[in-house]
Amino acid sequence: MSEVSFLLNPGASAFGQAVHTSDQHVQQIKSTALVSAFFSRNDLAGLMAQQNCMGLRFYPAFDSAGQFSLLAIAIDYEKNDIASYCLVAEGQGGAYRLTAAQATGMLGEVQNAMHQAAQQGQGASMPMFTESGAHGALYAKAAFKSGDISSLLDSGAAGIRFFSTRIIFNTGGQSFSTLAAVAVDGSGQESWEALVSTLPCPPNCGGGGYINRASTIG
Repeated sequence: MSEVSFLLNPGASAFGQAVHTSDQHVQQIKSTALVSAFFSRNDLAGLMAQQNCMGLRFYPAFDSAGQFSLLAIAIDYEKNDIASYCLVAEGQGGAYRLTAAQATGMLGEVQNAMHQAAQQGQGASMPMFTESGAHGALYAKAAFKSGDISSLLDSGAAGIRFFSTRIIFNTGGQSFSTLAAVAVDGSGQESWEALVSTLPCPPNCGGGGYINRASTIG
């Protein structure tokens, strides 16, 4: 499996912002993604309409058919999950809403897996799945600020598809799993532009939160 990585220079002003990419990079992201999941405009708008929402966080999850997918949840200005309302992408279509109890249980499972991985020297990532003879997909969680999501929806998109990819923050440094967001129009056509989250966890967790506490969210 080939790996697509994006390099950010140390101290780049883009830190905490999604990085824009297009054309060949997006083609590579789509062709190499180990997981992708679609959320409609209404799904995303409903999450962001919650009181004190400052962005969305995405966790690994399974859909009702047992296929790898993503859970989307709003986060408040203290970087806490708003677990009363979250959605799991369902196949290639819409998403289904979890109850607060289901959300709490699923998030607990993810955090436990991350903790176990950390104890085994794997960092804070959890293995999402592996391919025979290939690297495992290490993906824990990633986040986008509301403004970045809104910028894609404001283009008239019917929804956004999120693709797994990798990002590097320092030359020669370790790469980290994150997500690229691609707008989808009403006919199902995907854009050839994408926003890549610079808020994967690890490294920007701040002990498991939204971002390193020493950094700011503009």
